[in-house]
Amino acid sequence: MTLAYPAQPIYWRLNLPKRHLVAGVGNVLYGDDGAGIEALIYLKARLNQKQFEFLEFSTQSIDLINYIKKYPVNFIIDAVDFKMPPGFVKAFRLKDVNADMDSGKVSSHGIKLLDFLKLCKALKIKNKIYIIGVQPKEISFRQGLSKEVLDSFPKILSEIEKLISPYPEN
Repeated sequence: MTLAYPAQPIYWRLNLPKRHLVAGVGNVLYGDDGAGIEALIYLKARLNQKQFEFLEFSTQSIDLINYIKKYPVNFIIDAVDFKMPPGFVKAFRLKDVNADMDSGKVSSHGIKLLDFLKLCKALKIKNKIYIIGVQPKEISFRQGLSKEVLDSFPKILSEIEKLISPYPEN
């Protein structure tokens, strides 16, 4: 059996209320840069499956633009160099991003997070976008996360639960 239309979640085709998006961004081949991807597994087991959609964006994170327009509230999880101790977690909103912020070095997943966020602002995307950044310990060609980043996952969960509380469940 072949579909006459592209495969999409059923609630898009039926025009049902949209869920919130949790997007993990990163590259699991570069150690702690894979924090966003690995955090999805942890979060999926602990957050309400009816309220959240979980999507992975590894090396083509620019594709995330097409998804965040479809969800009223978006959480993007990524490794971010805050110049803080490894495992430090900070949540911020799209509106907190300044045009003069430094986007750092080359990204290992298609586009630098800050450049992606600047693009969202330029496109005037009105949906709520929260970024939850985790300070990496080491980003190098290796698999697996540092203990500090793994230990930060409960804090990521706590940030999402705190930020989602004003929004009703679908």
